[in-house]
Amino acid sequence: MTETRRMEDLSVAYLSAIAAQASVDFETLHHDEDSVDCMLMKIVVLEDGRQFRSSLHVQLKSTASRNLYSIDENVITYQLKKKNYDDLRKLGTNEIILCLLVLPKESDKPWVECTDDELLLHGQMYWCSLRNKPDATQKDRVPVELPKKQSLEPNTLDALMLRVAGGDLS
Repeated sequence: MTETRRMEDLSVAYLSAIAAQASVDFETLHHDEDSVDCMLMKIVVLEDGRQFRSSLHVQLKSTASRNLYSIDENVITYQLKKKNYDDLRKLGTNEIILCLLVLPKESDKPWVECTDDELLLHGQMYWCSLRNKPDATQKDRVPVELPKKQSLEPNTLDALMLRVAGGDLS
């Protein structure tokens, strides 16, 4: 198995675990020609007590290569393929976000560790919406900024599903 495939599988495992902890249904899609790897779904209760079926499409990316990302104090800048950038900007009936799993260099720390009590997956996942972003002039890769405050954890995923239900993902 290639390193790229391993990183893809780890991003699926990471998001699946976060979703399970947040009681969010997680479905992988077999074909992602439109840059959608999976769907997240949850019935949320709105402020007025009504139930809302919230769903979110996700494009998963993962990297350990400093050639593809840089980190500063507040953002991670990832070099996203232009095709994915264009797909994620399209308007649609479902919200779509980019989720990026930033893994450590494997020579520094193994990506996965198992103990008697824990299964550890090292790294952190961040998310952003590219809706309403401008056309890209780049031909190959487009720099995308993912705010570090938008790390994906069970409580933030739950809040994100509520935001989707309210139509506020900006």
